[in-house]
Amino acid sequence: MGYSLVGFEVVGVDIWPQPRYPFAFHQADAMTFPLDGFDAIHASPPCQRYSGISVVYGAAANHPDLIAATRDRLKGSGVPWVIENVPGAPLDHPTMLCGSALGLPLKRHRLFETSFPMMSPGCAHGHHRKKYRIRQHGREIDTAFCYVFGGGQAGQPVASWREAMGIDWMTVDELSQAIPPVYTEHIGHYLMAEIERRSESRSSEDDDQQSELGVPSGQSPATSYDEPATGGAAPAGTRGNACAASHPRTGSPLSTDGPSGNAS
Repeated sequence: MGYSLVGFEVVGVDIWPQPRYPFAFHQADAMTFPLDGFDAIHASPPCQRYSGISVVYGAAANHPDLIAATRDRLKGSGVPWVIENVPGAPLDHPTMLCGSALGLPLKRHRLFETSFPMMSPGCAHGHHRKKYRIRQHGREIDTAFCYVFGGGQAGQPVASWREAMGIDWMTVDELSQAIPPVYTEHIGHYLMAEIERRSESRSSEDDDQQSELGVPSGQSPATSYDEPATGGAAPAGTRGNACAASHPRTGSPLSTDGPSGNAS
């Protein structure tokens, strides 16, 4: 949803069916799904291998490690890309986002490796009033944040999770795997700027080539018959296409914007 708010047309891909996915959706393996035709790609590889609970219980090896393979595939796409995962995942110089600094009553750190520069607003853990009562280690406490995670709700109703995540259409299981739309909206602004920067760079290179041929800037070179050439690709506008790319994994599907994790 966040990428859509910035101006992207989002296409989702997940190995599992996603009946509540709010955009065009393909049930397929994201590691083999064709990536041509997209202006940008966001991928959310399985996170269970790197999650703290898997490490604590010695279960990390039971889950696939697909970050390196995902990175290689996205680098080969030729378009700007994003890889999302949890703290502890082997991402390369990732940017951390937290809901507390993006206007949500949510402490949910997620890492984003990007092929373009992106700033993080950090965290704002001390700037929210207490509004939730949760169960933690067998006792009830009042907290400013809703904690959204897999395996339980800590006594919190689904309405609290939806409010904290900024998502009103998902089930509990889907929310536990989702990325809040404000995260991808934040990323989307940088992503759109990168697409426009690349478009301007290509236009500048075309102008330089035309200048060398003695053709006025913005005018296509003539054909061999000295007739005006037609056709050609128009420069990218302010609206891009985004392909969501998550991947098969054990358990319920991962999600960035929707229950199926990604907005690639």
